[in-house]
Formats: sequence, C-alpha cells, structure tokens
Amino acid sequence: MARGSRRQLIVAGGLAAVLVVGLVVNRLGGRAEPAPTQVAAAADRPTAGPGGDGPADPRRDRTQGGARAATLAYAAGVQQDVVYQPNAEARAVLASWMAQGVDPAELDRTAAELETTRKALMASRGQVWWVVSPLAARVGSFTPDRAQVSVWLVKVLASGRAGSGGYIPTSGWLTATVDLVWDADRGWSVWGTTSTPGPVPGPTVGERPATSEEFTRTLDRFSLVTEHR
Repeated sequence: MARGSRRQLIVAGGLAAVLVVGLVVNRLGGRAEPAPTQVAAAADRPTAGPGGDGPADPRRDRTQGGARAATLAYAAGVQQDVVYQPNAEARAVLASWMAQGVDPAELDRTAAELETTRKALMASRGQVWWVVSPLAARVGSFTPDRAQVSVWLVKVLASGRAGSGGYIPTSGWLTATVDLVWDADRGWSVWGTTSTPGPVPGPTVGERPATSEEFTRTLDRFSLVTEHR
C-alpha cells in the first residue's frame, strides 16, 4: 500500500459515476421537485453506529475474515448509506472509517461530492434507487496491521415515478480495492480505495434496458434486500 499515492474515501467509479449519471444523463419529462422518496428498505438488518458499532460490527475482528467483512461493510454498506444520509451524518460516518494519517482535505472533497450527488438525485420526483451490491471478494494481502481486499460490485441508479419521468436506470460493474489499517481504538479503518471497471457480464439474449417509467412501475412497492439507513 503506497502511501505516496492519492487516497480516496469513496471508491472511484462509484460516487463519480453517480455524479456523471445524475448530472449528465437524459431527463425524461416531468417537472423537477425536491425531496425524493427513498426505496422502501428491509427492516431486519441490524443497525450500527457511525463506525459500524453494533451487533453486526466487523471492524473489531483482527483476522483475515474480519478484514474481508469490514471491507464488504464499507465498500457496499457505507457507500450505499451515505448517499441517503444528511450531510453532517454522512460526514461523521466517513470520518469514523478514515484511517489516521489520511489528509483531512480528502474528507472535505468527499463530503462535497456527496452533497452534489444528493442535490442531483433530489431534482427528480418519486423514488430514488441507489443500490450497491457486492458479488465476490478476495483478500489480496493480510497482516494483523494491514490488509488489502478487492470486491466485485454492481451499482444500480434510477429515480423518478411512473408517468413523471426521471433518470434513466443504469448499472455499473467494477472491482474495488480497499486498503485497510488496524486502529487500536476503532479496529479496521480505510487508508484508501481504488477501482477498475468490470468485469461486465453481457445481457441475456432478448433483454433490453428498461425505461425510467418501466423501472419504477415494475418495482413499485419493492424493498431492498439489504437495507440502507
């Protein structure tokens, strides 16, 4: 883990993709209104504090399995949750995961990107779908003090309401690599993240992308299998 490279708190290609999609993608009719409705979430996921403290906290496990679990919690759970959280709460969550020695300016930059992302998503009426789902993970290196874990992720973004337009539903596939360091007080903490696109599976024969209206109408009253807070 080279300390001289530029560090990021949010996986590149994740939040950046939201910004591109949210600000540049074609809009489909309807007058923009604030305060989108989040997708209904499952009620059975254990809640956790800003640092993951709680019944499902993986950060205190100083083993290879603990490093893997902490990476999944951060790369998928935290990066999904902070988009839905108010600015102050999201900033506190990111700060609680940030390893000592990471430039505080990186937290400022990430918080500013999150605020821009929320404003873009709130410009569309109806539900907002921002889902981050891990599919596979690999521990690249591990010691009790440091670990590097890669996760293959799919991210889904859509917003709007049937008949009122919204953002075109999109999905992104990437492999995220998270560098962790052990902190005596907080457990596994994030030193930095990098990502590469793909691998991207091809569509099944006969499939076509859904329009915003088809997406929101078909998934009306669906809830996420993994809850965002």
